[in-house]
Amino acid sequence: LQIAEPVDFYYAGFEVGFDSGTFSLLDVQQSGLSSPGLSVSELIRPNRLGASVSRISQLAEPASGPVALIRFRVDTAAVPGPYSFELFALEVAASDGQDLPVTSPDPLSIAVEEPEPEYLPSAFVLAAFDLNDRVLASEAQFVNRNAELEVFGASFVGFSAGFEGQAANSNSWMGGSDGSAFWQISLSTQGFRDVTVSSRQFGSGSGPRDFLLYGSIDMSEWIQLSPDTIRLSSTSWNAAFINKLALPAGFYDQPSVTLRWVMASEARIDTGLPMSSSAGTSRIDDINVLGYQLNPAFVDVWPGDTNNDGIVNADDVLPLGIYWMHRGLAPFVGGTDFAARTVEQWVPAGASYADTNGDGIVDHRDLQWIGMHFGESRLGKVKPGGGLIAGTGAGDGSAESGSAGAGGASTVSAGSLARMVLNENLTMGQEFRIGLFDDARVDLQGAAWRVRIHGADSDKVALIMPPVPGNVLAFMTSPEEGVIEGALVLKNNGRSDAVGFQIELFLQIYDDLEGSVELELERMTVVDVNGSIQSASFPVLKRLDAVSRWGDDAGSLPQQVRLEANYPNPFNPTTNLRFSLPETMPVRLEVFDMTGRLVAVPTVGVFSAGNHVVTFDGSGRASGVYVYRLSAGGELLQGKMTLVK
Repeated sequence: LQIAEPVDFYYAGFEVGFDSGTFSLLDVQQSGLSSPGLSVSELIRPNRLGASVSRISQLAEPASGPVALIRFRVDTAAVPGPYSFELFALEVAASDGQDLPVTSPDPLSIAVEEPEPEYLPSAFVLAAFDLNDRVLASEAQFVNRNAELEVFGASFVGFSAGFEGQAANSNSWMGGSDGSAFWQISLSTQGFRDVTVSSRQFGSGSGPRDFLLYGSIDMSEWIQLSPDTIRLSSTSWNAAFINKLALPAGFYDQPSVTLRWVMASEARIDTGLPMSSSAGTSRIDDINVLGYQLNPAFVDVWPGDTNNDGIVNADDVLPLGIYWMHRGLAPFVGGTDFAARTVEQWVPAGASYADTNGDGIVDHRDLQWIGMHFGESRLGKVKPGGGLIAGTGAGDGSAESGSAGAGGASTVSAGSLARMVLNENLTMGQEFRIGLFDDARVDLQGAAWRVRIHGADSDKVALIMPPVPGNVLAFMTSPEEGVIEGALVLKNNGRSDAVGFQIELFLQIYDDLEGSVELELERMTVVDVNGSIQSASFPVLKRLDAVSRWGDDAGSLPQQVRLEANYPNPFNPTTNLRFSLPETMPVRLEVFDMTGRLVAVPTVGVFSAGNHVVTFDGSGRASGVYVYRLSAGGELLQGKMTLVK
């Protein structure tokens, strides 16, 4: 509190109103004109302070300046935002006791801000083995994604009950006390320091009791890492538990480090006597190797833009496959809105952007934020082909290349990569098998594409992706009328065995059409076997075989009630619900939200035998997962679909 004009100041009394849920009063102190002097303060009400300050001697001459300092503490649970302090009952007196004329100021508005979080380095998972039916690392840095647990000098016999889930199990450990029997993993620590290892071991009564942990960086000189013997039990996994054992500094930043859990004696678990049973087992579980980056850097990540090219499109599905199950650190500044959030850069750097939801691991959950922010750009306006008017990078869609192929025209015109035209009469129920590939490459890890359909409305034709195996990540959506974007990518280190067409799609006809239907390839991005993402060199769009009937391979009426997958999925705001009937019958098609509440009945009535398509409009409904259910002929069939806005 201060006085702007020179006065013969001696005393001031006032009240201050404040938000008691956000601020706590600390004290009121003399300041400037009130020093030397006295101060008194109290809470008149929980949200009202009463205070006064007074000099104890007269000013030498009139003066202006501070009168009092009022200090508050911001509650740790305060909600960020603007808050006001109001001054009431202000009175100021001169040294002769006379009141001085005052004008109370307007309320003071201040902003309570979220404090900048303190950065604390966090450990990365260099390699982790949960050993649930697999000896490969379940989580790992990209360079360690093929790290494997091996056993030497004993016989691996699969997996048995572990500390959590299952554990790797082995027997026939006799005669291994000379160091020839051991569990082993090799991994890279390059770029990391302060590396630690954890593990748990267990065994049967006649299994080996004593182990030591050794390590090497050249496979010739071995250093004992465990200070004491690791003594196994047949009753407790906690008996032989190594918890974040620090490795020597020489093991930091190495291209290869090998760790061995070595049988250290012939003693068996139950008696301590020399082991005499080939059936005696040893198990190992929950191996975790952690480390901190040598030189941590920070990058800004935009949720959904996994390739960091400034726009969210189907190309952003490809890095998910490349870095599948890669683990790093959660954001330094969080959030899933399409806005920059700061993360400690992962290793390799490209993996930093693939964790779209910020949970520290690249997996199926990250597909959601590609869908949520699909089509958004942080660099400028978007071209019709899905690229940017200003800027470069994958998804530009401006190249003009293509290849002709038999079975349908495949020509190139300005603004497209390839075209394919179906000239014959098209009737409801027809299905065409379409090939989409890069003629320059026959062994790809993945591809993303954007195709525009000319000559038919989106409710009359659709491009459908056939079922894919579990090691493949698939994505299809329709971001605008007449356009399909999709992607297929092998997860992690998968390799394609394809020697011809990389992608096969089905063009399905939902109504009789007059004239031709044309498919135009506007963008195609591919991933090679080394994980490099680039525009397709020689993209080709081609019809592969003769016409068939969707919903029935033989071309006759379906033999039973069938409910097909909706298309597109995810969708916004409409999608096609498709079903087939063997005969004329009553049909009811319903849509429920995930709480089981009925939200729509797209159709109800009697339908003839054959294939049918009903459009569901999700306008006015919230984004999320919905269940569609078909009741017909005594059958109750259902599927799931995702509305993304």
